[in-house]
Amino acid sequence: MKTPISTPTLSKEAYDTLRRLILSSELQPGERIIVRELCENYGLSPTPFKEALVALERDGLVTSRPRRGYIVANPDPKKIANVYEIRAVVEGLAARQATEHRSKALIQSLEKVQQRQREQWLAEDRLGSGDSDLAFHQLLWTASSNDVLQAVAERFSNQAQLIMASVRLRNPQRHEEALDEHDEIIALIAAGHAHQAEEAMRKHIIRAAMALRATSPVDPSDVETEK
Repeated sequence: MKTPISTPTLSKEAYDTLRRLILSSELQPGERIIVRELCENYGLSPTPFKEALVALERDGLVTSRPRRGYIVANPDPKKIANVYEIRAVVEGLAARQATEHRSKALIQSLEKVQQRQREQWLAEDRLGSGDSDLAFHQLLWTASSNDVLQAVAERFSNQAQLIMASVRLRNPQRHEEALDEHDEIIALIAAGHAHQAEEAMRKHIIRAAMALRATSPVDPSDVETEK
């Protein structure tokens, strides 16, 4: 019997399906991913899902285990702490450099994404809200005009989304606070206050880490707290 051939479209469909299941917490950290069940539920052959799992492992959302197949990634506390330490520095720098290169179009784009995220949150579209949160940060990475910064930020974006999905599920108030912090960052960028924008973004990331520590059994105790 010939092995079914997957097309890029089917692989993307499988990838998007699995990503949605993971980031919406329908698949929990540590849960085994059973390809046969996915095929039955979504009408795809095993090949697209197997290709999607390889890509998702590269992106840090799943982990392969000998004789167990793939499970949803469950980063250890030290790794989470490291991710947030790096994000605080990188995202702060992005905000400062984006401010230095700011334009009217950037401010309008940030405000548009911010409004969309609020609407998605009110509509209880948690996955959409998470995607809009990522889009907000991506706008700043791009506006920094720093290719190295953008590559580093992208490297950790999927892991950060996986971690924050847990926070949004367990602590809705934190998400509302984060939206207010985004408003502050936009105002500082629009006013041209580069160093204040950097500091506001750094605090925004640190507060996210603190919220994770307060709502999760996984304790990123090595993350620096605010002074």
